[in-house]
Amino acid sequence: MSRREDTDFREEDIYWALGEYALRFDGYCAAEVVPYDDDSRDRVTDDFRKYFYIPRDMLLVKTKLFMLQRYFGKWGGEQTPEYDRLYSLYYLLYLETYRHAPPSVFRSDIDYHDHLPKDADAKILENLAGAVRRHFAGEIRPTLSSIDYVFDKSFYAPTSVFPNQKLLSRPEVILSLAINPVLATNLLLRHSYESIPNMKSELSPERRQDAIRLFGGELAEMLKDLKLFQDDIKNHLFLFILQAWLSRQQSCVDDLSVEYVLLMFLYLHLYRIELPEYMGHEPFYSRWKNLPKSSKEDTAELFRKKLCLMREERIKKKYAS
Repeated sequence: MSRREDTDFREEDIYWALGEYALRFDGYCAAEVVPYDDDSRDRVTDDFRKYFYIPRDMLLVKTKLFMLQRYFGKWGGEQTPEYDRLYSLYYLLYLETYRHAPPSVFRSDIDYHDHLPKDADAKILENLAGAVRRHFAGEIRPTLSSIDYVFDKSFYAPTSVFPNQKLLSRPEVILSLAINPVLATNLLLRHSYESIPNMKSELSPERRQDAIRLFGGELAEMLKDLKLFQDDIKNHLFLFILQAWLSRQQSCVDDLSVEYVLLMFLYLHLYRIELPEYMGHEPFYSRWKNLPKSSKEDTAELFRKKLCLMREERIKKKYAS
């Protein structure tokens, strides 16, 4: 089915759309120009199979995505079962690369656009990213009903939303608390031209109600379609809101909830992006900046592992039935 008009990607479209996306990067050219030998590219696969690690080097990641598409399509991997770890890597590599346009020298002239429009913009690529995330999540549905209490007094003392203070040492919690939620809310609502110092400390009753109404609806949509915002300040604020909500639901929400799945995807999207200093909330902004890179990567690898096991076990059950 042609996707030239319809960009609300279905499960059966994902593989083909990702293939067309991967082929828009000239991996043959990159393999010659970028100083990576076969061992370097193979190490991406080996490290992912062993540790669920994905490197930061975007050209290497894009080249690996291209090479995997070639492998699945014509280089001997045509019979690779859908639940294989390589497919999990393939999908996650798209989520690592889709917001990073390649240098023009590495753009391919291949013209495949049956499933992904040739002129796919950021919105269409995010639609595809949402479909990929829903592919990992499967059929689980959200349970979050209200975010009202996130905007109560705990909004000004974020650590008070964590009954278990040991959680405050976890990288995903530190990252969520690194943003000043009051300033982010004031800026996103754009109701004021006040100075930033005032906007950091005050959220008027009117803005609180606006935030509950607007952000509550947007979070409900986000949990349904698993698409992220183009604005990473907003993504970071929603990571905070989601983390605050989950901290109050420890007894009734498990790792298989769609809320937790979204939190994992938000962390994986944000943890390598630098939050502007003026948006920082101390002491967590400094704590996040000074956190060893290995601790941040360990959490990312844990989340990738959980997501991959969810996906692979679900697909194995589908095959078994």
